[in-house]
Amino acid sequence: MNWAATLSRKNVVSVFPSKKLQLQTTRSWDFLGFPQPTTMKNPSDVGSDVVVGVIDSGIWLELPSFDDRGFGPPPAKWKGVCKGGSNFTSDGVDVISVSIRTLEAVDIDADTIAIGDFHATRGGILTVHSAGNSGPQSATTCSVAPWLLSVAASTIDRKFESKVVLGNGNIVTGVSVNAFAENGVESPLIHGDASLGCAGACDPGCLDSSVVKNKIVICDSSDGKKVAFEAGAKGVIYPYNSPDAASVVALPASGVDFQSLDAIISYHNSTKNPVAEVLKCDIVRDPGAPLVASFSSRGPNSIISGILKPDVSAPGVDILAGFSFSGSINN
Repeated sequence: MNWAATLSRKNVVSVFPSKKLQLQTTRSWDFLGFPQPTTMKNPSDVGSDVVVGVIDSGIWLELPSFDDRGFGPPPAKWKGVCKGGSNFTSDGVDVISVSIRTLEAVDIDADTIAIGDFHATRGGILTVHSAGNSGPQSATTCSVAPWLLSVAASTIDRKFESKVVLGNGNIVTGVSVNAFAENGVESPLIHGDASLGCAGACDPGCLDSSVVKNKIVICDSSDGKKVAFEAGAKGVIYPYNSPDAASVVALPASGVDFQSLDAIISYHNSTKNPVAEVLKCDIVRDPGAPLVASFSSRGPNSIISGILKPDVSAPGVDILAGFSFSGSINN
């Protein structure tokens, strides 16, 4: 279709035809098969008029993800407001999402989450509760009450790979959400005794900014990536905590397994002027998904042995989300 327009208003720079776009927030919807045609009578009504109450530590309302322009009116049964869910039952909530837990499983009569959600269940409200992130050891889930829908974390068919190219040509593959393109520029590689004695682990206060600035730092601890960033490092290589979960870091970074880390350190120690480049991450397909995440809390139920927990699993690895620009991405 051809069309033309005359821009008569001074504050109008250009005009574009309206187009239908696809959401790019995350792949979890596609992976679960929600966009596929269904056999339901009215698929457009699936999930309509469902009110979900989310208990969290707070959100940044100004984030574009929460923009409600073009949104329809809230369900007529909704009696509450979007803050302080002190009484979900009277607010008209259908589902409660709880992603908080106690430090360890406790008896039901002492579990405030289980007690509160028991009353919600009596009112016909389903409570979805995270199984926890204390895996892979057994009996680590704290979501043990039979009326809670306990959800373990599983992978999706997407991984974020970040490769490290060493000066000798060897390539080490790690994981991280790294959007920084170095475009073939190598940087000096340092580790351990290149700075203070505790610098190998990149402990707070142990990196000399004048030494690590504009260099790629090898850290023996994953916690060191934030310290390296604050010290002015150009990049960081660290051991990952979970092989199936990528960290978001505010500089070129790659989390590698310990065998790969040892190989990088060996190259560093045996080379007069070691250099490296951390490549921008690639999004690759994970044919093995879904698998239970290594960090996801496991059963069996340590409080009620006759009740199996967790109940189900859902995508919980490498899910993209918004964050507040008022703080550092490293937090």
